[in-house]
Amino acid sequence: MANFTKAAATAKRLVEANGRRVVLVKSNRTPAASAQPWRGSTEQPHESKGGAQTPVIMAFVPATGGGFGKLVADAGGSLAVAFDQVGLLASDSLPTGFSTSDVEEADRVVDGDDVWKVITRGHLKPASKSVLFVLGLKR
Repeated sequence: MANFTKAAATAKRLVEANGRRVVLVKSNRTPAASAQPWRGSTEQPHESKGGAQTPVIMAFVPATGGGFGKLVADAGGSLAVAFDQVGLLASDSLPTGFSTSDVEEADRVVDGDDVWKVITRGHLKPASKSVLFVLGLKR
């Protein structure tokens, strides 16, 4: 039987050793104008408005090559790269007070001056233990 607690600890150690500090951003879910909810909110993400900023350590790997491979999507009859970068986040690296749902609901990753849009998420969660998130990112 696999020891998922040990796997989660290994993921945390490897990602944190090879990663850097970034911020996951969940945009505000409460619109600035309730009469025009399609416009969303341009205010800083804030928990009282359904948003959040989560500081984490994430390791980045290229979207192409061996590793996680190159995900492609059909775009007008041709193949296009679905995302530019892959971010790895160990579930056990989440700071106190944050949960896996904060990662699952994140819209962007702020990495210094770079802002990446979260296009897709993979969640490695064998059984009941969350081990790792794989985020497909695009500029």
